[in-house]
Amino acid sequence: MTAAAFHQVAQLAERLRTRTWRDMAKRAWLILLGMLLLKWLLPAGQAFTYLERGAYRTGIAIALMAALFELPLDAALLPLLPPTLVDPHKVHVLHALLAIGVLSTLVWVLGDRWHIGRGCHVLTADRLELRVGVRTGGTIPLAAIADCRRIDVDAHIWCRREGIERHRTLTATPLDKPNTALMLTPDSHVRLTHLGVERTGLACVFLYVDQPDRLIRAVCSERQQ
Repeated sequence: MTAAAFHQVAQLAERLRTRTWRDMAKRAWLILLGMLLLKWLLPAGQAFTYLERGAYRTGIAIALMAALFELPLDAALLPLLPPTLVDPHKVHVLHALLAIGVLSTLVWVLGDRWHIGRGCHVLTADRLELRVGVRTGGTIPLAAIADCRRIDVDAHIWCRREGIERHRTLTATPLDKPNTALMLTPDSHVRLTHLGVERTGLACVFLYVDQPDRLIRAVCSERQQ
């Protein structure tokens, strides 16, 4: 060990001796929380987004604009209604009900967007993790995927053509029509949560992703390794 390196080690040891156990514990917790945050922000494996090219963001913007314009529009139109339709003494009740409806719409729309988060599925060396907000979630082992194909027709038409029962399928997409089909092996025990209900016995999972061909190549590549 060189003299410079020995001096640096000595300085580090001196700093450690001046730290209390409480300071060390605080630093350890901060490091742990930082690592957990980094793990949450950076998806493990390959990320496959579904918001960049889809219509979800446009749909959210339209819903927010409609909800925000609803309040001033109602406030302007309600006083113009004839007394035979609306009791003038109860207009404030109608105003309150409409305001509650608009606020609930805003909460639902913003909450859904928050839960969608980064908007991506993650492919690792042994599994595909599906996440569509609180609508759909779960893990599909690569060993349970028999095939991965791109589809360009409606899901029910594709199911009829492939001879798959519609009730044995699941559609994991926030808004867009699915463009990818994951065919599962007959003996797979995949369990996915969809709209708060656990689904089993699935034969096919329909997805929308921004780059379906890239997902298909990645899944086939991982399965062959």
